[in-house]
Amino acid sequence: MRVEIAKQSNHTSFIVPAEMGSVTYSSLHQYVAKWMLSHQRYVCCDDVAHAFGISRRQASNIIYSIHSRHGDIYRHSMKRIKEGKGNVIKTWLKIEAIEASEKKAAPVKSSARKSKKAGDTINSMASLFLSRKPGATAWAHG
Repeated sequence: MRVEIAKQSNHTSFIVPAEMGSVTYSSLHQYVAKWMLSHQRYVCCDDVAHAFGISRRQASNIIYSIHSRHGDIYRHSMKRIKEGKGNVIKTWLKIEAIEASEKKAAPVKSSARKSKKAGDTINSMASLFLSRKPGATAWAHG
Protein backbone atom coordinates (compact mmCIF):
# COMPACT_ATOMS: atom_id res chain seq x y z
CA MET A 1 0.00 0.00 0.00
CA ARG A 2 1.39 3.41 -0.97
CA VAL A 3 0.18 7.00 -1.05
CA GLU A 4 0.00 8.90 -4.36
CA ILE A 5 0.05 12.68 -4.39
CA ALA A 6 -2.99 14.21 -6.10
CA LYS A 7 -2.31 15.72 -9.50
CA GLN A 8 -5.33 18.05 -9.42
CA SER A 9 -5.75 20.87 -6.96
CA ASN A 10 -9.34 19.85 -6.17
CA HIS A 11 -8.35 16.25 -5.29
CA THR A 12 -6.68 14.89 -2.19
CA SER A 13 -3.89 12.37 -2.08
CA PHE A 14 -5.06 8.77 -2.28
CA ILE A 15 -3.96 5.30 -1.23
CA VAL A 16 -3.09 2.74 -3.89
CA PRO A 17 -4.46 -0.64 -2.73
CA ALA A 18 -1.86 -3.30 -2.01
CA GLU A 19 -3.24 -5.66 -4.67
CA MET A 20 -2.29 -3.15 -7.38
CA GLY A 21 1.40 -3.68 -6.63
CA SER A 22 3.89 -1.16 -7.89
CA VAL A 23 2.08 -0.15 -11.10
CA THR A 24 1.69 3.57 -11.73
CA TYR A 25 -0.87 5.45 -13.78
CA SER A 26 -1.21 9.10 -14.61
CA SER A 27 -4.64 9.65 -13.01
CA LEU A 28 -6.88 8.43 -10.23
CA HIS A 29 -9.62 7.30 -12.61
CA GLN A 30 -7.11 4.93 -14.27
CA TYR A 31 -6.21 3.41 -10.89
CA VAL A 32 -9.88 3.00 -10.02
CA ALA A 33 -10.75 1.48 -13.40
CA LYS A 34 -7.92 -1.06 -13.21
CA TRP A 35 -8.92 -1.90 -9.64
CA MET A 36 -12.54 -2.37 -10.70
CA LEU A 37 -11.48 -4.57 -13.62
CA SER A 38 -9.43 -6.80 -11.32
CA HIS A 39 -12.41 -7.29 -8.96
CA GLN A 40 -14.87 -8.26 -11.75
CA ARG A 41 -17.92 -7.18 -9.74
CA TYR A 42 -20.16 -4.16 -9.40
CA VAL A 43 -18.76 -1.50 -7.08
CA CYS A 44 -20.20 1.75 -5.78
CA CYS A 45 -18.70 4.94 -4.41
CA ASP A 46 -18.48 3.43 -0.90
CA ASP A 47 -16.21 0.62 -2.17
CA VAL A 48 -13.98 3.03 -4.10
CA ALA A 49 -13.78 5.49 -1.20
CA HIS A 50 -12.79 2.72 1.21
CA ALA A 51 -10.20 1.13 -1.12
CA PHE A 52 -8.50 4.41 -2.11
CA GLY A 53 -8.91 6.38 1.12
CA ILE A 54 -10.85 9.21 -0.53
CA SER A 55 -14.19 10.86 0.22
CA ARG A 56 -17.44 9.33 -1.02
CA ARG A 57 -18.05 12.49 -3.02
CA GLN A 58 -14.72 12.20 -4.84
CA ALA A 59 -15.31 8.48 -5.40
CA SER A 60 -18.73 9.24 -6.86
CA ASN A 61 -17.15 11.80 -9.21
CA ILE A 62 -14.55 9.26 -10.33
CA ILE A 63 -17.26 6.68 -11.09
CA TYR A 64 -19.20 9.31 -13.04
CA SER A 65 -16.03 10.27 -14.93
CA ILE A 66 -15.31 6.66 -15.90
CA HIS A 67 -18.90 6.18 -17.05
CA SER A 68 -19.46 9.42 -18.95
CA ARG A 69 -16.19 11.06 -19.98
CA HIS A 70 -14.12 7.93 -20.48
CA GLY A 71 -16.83 5.57 -21.69
CA ASP A 72 -14.98 5.13 -24.98
CA ILE A 73 -12.00 3.61 -23.15
CA TYR A 74 -13.75 1.55 -20.48
CA ARG A 75 -16.34 -1.01 -21.57
CA HIS A 76 -18.62 -1.24 -18.58
CA SER A 77 -22.08 -1.99 -17.31
CA MET A 78 -23.97 0.07 -14.79
CA LYS A 79 -26.88 -0.33 -12.43
CA ARG A 80 -28.61 2.20 -10.24
CA ILE A 81 -30.08 0.87 -7.04
CA LYS A 82 -32.12 2.58 -4.34
CA GLU A 83 -30.80 1.65 -0.96
CA GLY A 84 -30.30 2.79 2.59
CA LYS A 85 -32.10 5.43 4.56
CA GLY A 86 -34.19 7.63 2.30
CA ASN A 87 -33.83 5.30 -0.68
CA VAL A 88 -30.71 7.03 -1.99
CA ILE A 89 -29.94 5.99 -5.56
CA LYS A 90 -26.39 4.67 -5.89
CA THR A 91 -24.58 4.01 -9.14
CA TRP A 92 -22.87 0.64 -9.33
CA LEU A 93 -20.31 0.14 -12.07
CA LYS A 94 -18.52 -2.95 -13.37
CA ILE A 95 -15.58 -2.63 -15.76
CA GLU A 96 -15.64 -5.46 -18.29
CA ALA A 97 -12.67 -4.43 -20.44
CA ILE A 98 -10.32 -1.57 -21.07
CA GLU A 99 -9.90 -0.58 -24.69
CA ALA A 100 -6.73 0.93 -26.08
CA SER A 101 -6.95 4.69 -25.95
CA GLU A 102 -6.89 6.03 -29.48
CA LYS A 103 -8.15 9.53 -28.93
CA LYS A 104 -7.10 11.75 -31.76
CA ALA A 105 -5.35 14.92 -30.79
CA ALA A 106 -7.09 18.08 -31.85
CA PRO A 107 -5.36 19.69 -34.82
CA VAL A 108 -3.04 22.46 -33.80
CA LYS A 109 -4.01 25.72 -35.41
CA SER A 110 -1.00 27.61 -36.54
CA SER A 111 -0.93 31.22 -35.43
CA ALA A 112 1.76 31.86 -38.05
CA ARG A 113 -0.71 30.88 -40.78
CA LYS A 114 -3.34 33.26 -39.41
CA SER A 115 -0.91 36.14 -39.04
CA LYS A 116 0.36 35.54 -42.58
CA LYS A 117 -3.18 35.78 -43.96
CA ALA A 118 -3.83 38.90 -41.91
CA GLY A 119 -0.52 40.35 -43.10
CA ASP A 120 -1.42 39.58 -46.74
CA THR A 121 -4.74 41.36 -46.34
CA ILE A 122 -3.10 44.42 -44.79
CA ASN A 123 -0.41 44.49 -47.48
CA SER A 124 -2.93 44.23 -50.32
CA MET A 125 -5.06 47.00 -48.81
CA ALA A 126 -1.98 49.19 -48.33
CA SER A 127 -0.84 48.68 -51.92
CA LEU A 128 -4.35 49.50 -53.16
CA PHE A 129 -4.48 52.79 -51.28
CA LEU A 130 -0.84 53.71 -51.88
CA SER A 131 -1.10 53.14 -55.64
CA ARG A 132 -3.73 55.86 -55.98
CA LYS A 133 -2.87 59.47 -56.50
CA PRO A 134 -3.38 61.62 -53.42
CA GLY A 135 -6.82 63.19 -53.33
CA ALA A 136 -8.18 60.93 -56.08
CA THR A 137 -11.19 58.83 -55.21
CA ALA A 138 -13.14 56.48 -57.38
CA TRP A 139 -16.53 57.90 -56.42
CA ALA A 140 -15.55 61.55 -57.07
CA HIS A 141 -15.24 61.02 -60.82
CA GLY A 142 -18.69 59.72 -61.32
